[in-house]
Amino acid sequence: MGTPTQRHLWLDVLRTILIIEVILIHTTAPFRGVADLTTWIPVHLLTPIIKTCIPLFFMITGALILPRAKDESISRYLLVKPALMALVVIVWELVYRLTTQHLWGDSFELLSMLKDVANGNQKDPVLWYMYRIMGVYMAAPFLSVIVSHVSTRRLTTYVIAAISLEVFCRLLSDFSGVQWWPPFDHRIYGLWFGFTAAGYLVAHRINEKTFRPAFWSALFVLGYGITLVAIFLGRINGKQGGHFFTGYDDPGIAIMSVAIFGIFFTMRQRINQVAVKPLWTALGASTLGIYVIHEPILLILRQYFPTRSAVVSVFIYTAVALVASYALTAILNRIPLVSYLVSLGPRSKARNTGNHFLRTTASSSPADSSQGIRTMEK
Repeated sequence: MGTPTQRHLWLDVLRTILIIEVILIHTTAPFRGVADLTTWIPVHLLTPIIKTCIPLFFMITGALILPRAKDESISRYLLVKPALMALVVIVWELVYRLTTQHLWGDSFELLSMLKDVANGNQKDPVLWYMYRIMGVYMAAPFLSVIVSHVSTRRLTTYVIAAISLEVFCRLLSDFSGVQWWPPFDHRIYGLWFGFTAAGYLVAHRINEKTFRPAFWSALFVLGYGITLVAIFLGRINGKQGGHFFTGYDDPGIAIMSVAIFGIFFTMRQRINQVAVKPLWTALGASTLGIYVIHEPILLILRQYFPTRSAVVSVFIYTAVALVASYALTAILNRIPLVSYLVSLGPRSKARNTGNHFLRTTASSSPADSSQGIRTMEK
C-alpha cells in the first residue's frame, strides 16, 4: 500500500478499487448474518469479490518489490521498513483506542496497549495486515534471490503448492469448525508468501500472449462460482453468517484473486487510458492512509449516525469513509514526519509510467535461459 518511486497507473487503479473493497468489507459486515433474503443475497453476491482485496495487495507488493529487493540495501527491508510499519501500528492503535474510549468509555492504559501491540493483539481490526506485510518485507531480499534464480515452471509449482496448502488448511477449518493446525502460522508460507510470489510470477514471468484476458476471466468466473455455490449451500446448512467459504484463503477467493491480477496486468495498456488519471494516481498513492484511517471514521459514523439500513451503511458509510480518510491522508502527507504515518515516508513526485511496465520476460531466470534475466518495456 506504499508509494513506489515509479508509479504505474494500472496498479493505482487496482489499488483504488481494492481500498474501496476493504471499506466495503467493514460496512457490509453487520448484514452478512441477517435472515432477510432481500439483504442477504446482494451482500453475499458482493462478498466474494471484495474479499479478494488482501490477497491482491500482497500480489501487488510481490510484483513491485521482488524484482529489485535483491539488489537494494538489505537494511531497508530488515530494519527501515519494519520500523516504520511498527510505528504506524503503534500510533494508529493509539488513535483507535482513544476513539473507543471517547465513544464508549473503554478503559485505556498505554503500557497495556504497547504489550498488546508487541504480542500482535491489536484492537484495531485492520492493523493485522501491517504485521503480515512487515514479515513479507523482511523476507523480500531472500525471496527476491530465490524467485529470480528458479525456472518459471518451478516458481509456478511453488505458487500453486503454497496457496493450495493454505486453501487446504482453511477448508479443514471450514468443515470441522475448529482451527486444527498446531501453533505454527502456516499462512506465512501459504497466504502471504504464496500470493506475494504469485504477483511476481504473473507480472514478470508468465507469457501474456498465452495467458490472455479470456483465460483470466474464465478463471475468475470459476472462482466466483465456487464461492457462491459454497455460500448458498452454507446457508442451507445453517452457516448463513457469511464466513463460510469467504475467507481470504478459501479456494474460490484464492482463484479469483489471481484471476483479477491477471486481468489487470494483461489489460494494463487499456486501463492506462482511463479518464481522470491524476485522481487515480492520488487515490492509489493514498491507500495506506485510507486503510488505517477509515476504521475510526466508521466507528464515529455508527455512533453518531446509526442506521439499520443496508443501503445507507454500504453506500453512504463507504463513500463518507473513503472521502474523509483520503482528505485526512492528503492533509497529513503535507506535514513533515507525520507523513510517515500514512505513506511510510514523504510523498514522492513520482513519474507515472503510463503504458509502460518494466517486467521480465517469460524466459526470465538463469534456469530458463542461458542469457539470464532479461527485461523489456511492455
